[in-house]
This record gives sequence, C-alpha cells and structure tokens, in this order.
Amino acid sequence: MAVPFIEFNNVSSAGRFPGVYSVVARTANFQETVSSTLSAGTIDIVFMLYGLGVGVCLFRCVFGLATLLRLFIQSSKRRRWGFTVVSLDRHVSPFTFFNVLFTGKDDMDNAERETMLLHEWVHRDQYHSIDNIFLEAVTIMFWFNPVVWLFRRDIKAEHEYYADACVLKNGVSPEDYQHILFKARTGIAIDLGNYLSNKTSLINRFTMMTKTRTNHKSSYWSVSLYAALMSVIVLLGAFSARQEEPQFDKVATYEQGEAAMYQTLTARIKYPTIARRENRSGVVQVSFTVNEKGTVENIKAETQKDGYLLKEMVVVGYYQTSEKAKGIDDALKGAAVDAVEGLGKFTPAEKDGKPVRCVLTLPIKFTLGEKI
Repeated sequence: MAVPFIEFNNVSSAGRFPGVYSVVARTANFQETVSSTLSAGTIDIVFMLYGLGVGVCLFRCVFGLATLLRLFIQSSKRRRWGFTVVSLDRHVSPFTFFNVLFTGKDDMDNAERETMLLHEWVHRDQYHSIDNIFLEAVTIMFWFNPVVWLFRRDIKAEHEYYADACVLKNGVSPEDYQHILFKARTGIAIDLGNYLSNKTSLINRFTMMTKTRTNHKSSYWSVSLYAALMSVIVLLGAFSARQEEPQFDKVATYEQGEAAMYQTLTARIKYPTIARRENRSGVVQVSFTVNEKGTVENIKAETQKDGYLLKEMVVVGYYQTSEKAKGIDDALKGAAVDAVEGLGKFTPAEKDGKPVRCVLTLPIKFTLGEKI
C-alpha cells in the first residue's frame, strides 16, 4: 500500500534499468488502455459499489466492537487468573480480547477450566487481538479481493493451531485436550464482526494436533522466491502508477507553432492504399528526437509512448474491402514516419538555460469509415 506513494528519482528510459523501464512502460500503457475504455459513469458505479462494501464491512466491525463493549459494561467483572474476567449470563465458550476474558456458564471441572485458560493465555500473550484488528482493517479496505478473505481465515486458524500446540507442550495429552475442546468448543480468536463465531473447525484443529511440522530447506527457498516475486510485482506497480517527472525547463516546440505543425502533417500524410485495401487501422506512436539545434532525428514508429506526449492527430480513410478489420502494419508505420520526417525545424528544449535533446511522441490514429 505504501510503495506506490514512494518517490523514485533518477529513473528514466535512459537510466540504469532499461529492461525494467521497458516492462513498466508496457504496464502503464495497458493501464491507460483499460482506463480509457471506462466511461465516467462506469467509474462512478465502481466507486459506489466499493464504498457500499466498505460501509457494510465497517458496520460489521463497529457492531462487533459495540457488542463487546456492551457486554463488558453490563456484565459483572473481577480480577482472576491474570485477566479481567467478564462473566456472561449465557452458555458461551471462553474467549479473550486483549487482557479481558469473557466466560459463560459451563459445567467444566477445575482441570478442564485450567486447560482452557492456558489456551486463552497464549492468545493474550501473543497479542492475537492486535492481529485481528489488523485483519479487520485490511478486510474493510480490500473486501472485494477474495485473497484477503482466505488470508484472514488462515491467520485466524493459525492462531488456534499455535495456541493448541502450546497447550500440548505443557503436558496435556491430545486425547484429553480434544475431549475438552469438543465439550466446550472454545479457543476462538475473537472475530470483531461476529464475536461469538468459531471460524476454525474442531476437525481441522484435531488434525493439526496429530501432524508433525518439519522445517525443510525447500520451504525456506519457496518462501524466499515468493517474497522476491511479490517485491518485483509491487515495485513495477509503483513505477507504472506514476508519471515520469518532466526533465526540461522548456519542452521542444515547432518553430511555426502547434497549429502549423498539424497543418503540415495533415498535408503530408496520406492513408496508404494497401492499408485501406486490407482494412487496417490503429494508432501509431511516432517517437522522434529534437536535438540541440532543433533538427528532427531518430524517427521511429513505436508501440509504446516514450518521451513528451503530443496531441493525437487523426487520419481518416475509406473502406475498400469487406474483410475483417486488422491492426496496424508497416505501411501505416511508414506513412507516419514519412510525415514526421518532413516537418522541418523545432525550437529545442531547454534545461538550466541550455538547449538539450528532447524525445517527443506523436500519436497518429488511422481510422476507416464508409464513403458517403
């Protein structure tokens, strides 16, 4: 969540990481293409649905906290076993919220109750309540992502597995402990949205008690590779989410003005006959460099945007075939490059009062229509 807001300075297409820049540029182009297809109304609907989901999850969390607060205020309290014990007038399994232990009516003997307390001590000492508040916050913000719900479920289950393992390490036999759990159905890590709900089944917990966890080197390698992969994905997302800062005090401009430049281009460019016959259309990104003298050089027909982006110009042709529409080809690229080659002089870009080289990109959209 934080990485996209971090400033990455001194990184450009001419920087130290051309391979990374190329991947980032393509990612950014894909994002722009997707966003350009969404209307403002569609975006408003998406935000409205997101806000509705956030509202429902937030209400669920606040309702759970309010219920715990109400139980704490209305029920009798006492200090015992290192907890502030809240006695509820109902049959519920013991559960903790920080150092507060909520207990209900039960028919356990002292030994069974001591085993349950040991389980709750683990939840308290491991600060599982903080984990659960964090999980609630993440769920509220990313409720639309199914991975968040799976992550939430597994973390809560891990809380129970860990507390169970600590109980068994203290000499309680698995058979006795399973009998107590089945009797009490306890050990829940507090779920703020449904505070008395046990999300981890006893069957899964019983199964985990019989498993032997081993630490293999392959497991560590898997985790390391996963962490590295996620770091690369997050880093690329951070780069592609921001626009590169301008590198010039003044960008290169056409000597006769922008309007004259587009008039010259319109006069020079023609829709290739072969492209019309093959029903080809699309956008050609023509990148070119304006050097320190204002001369145009290094003209290329690219698929991605590079450098300072100029306004798009549109070239309209007419159908000459009923074939299925196709994308851009060498003929369209060649026509775009030829048009830019004859533009003439530019006023060079400036940096710190000195003329510098500047890369410009001109999107030329070739589109076909029916001749009236």
